[in-house]
Amino acid sequence: MLLFLNISGGEIVVIFLVVLLLFGPQSIPTIARTLGRGMRAIKDASSELQREIRESADRAQQQADIKGDIDLKQSLDITKELDITTEIEDPKL
Repeated sequence: MLLFLNISGGEIVVIFLVVLLLFGPQSIPTIARTLGRGMRAIKDASSELQREIRESADRAQQQADIKGDIDLKQSLDITKELDITTEIEDPKL
């Protein structure tokens, strides 16, 4: 992520010093813990959203498969009926 922001090592040190001066050494662990919990909540929400999307896509695929199976069965039934009708009407067979 730091590469994405294009931040060098010196800039990170300056940012840490500013944070240390603004908040003090006693509150930095609390801030870090709060940030960690927030990032964990975001990660969990993202995972949950991905899982729901995946499940929804799987359900849609299953429904499409079932509909395809039903259409295929109906087509086969119609074909059988046509074969029987043709045999009855055509005495040569």
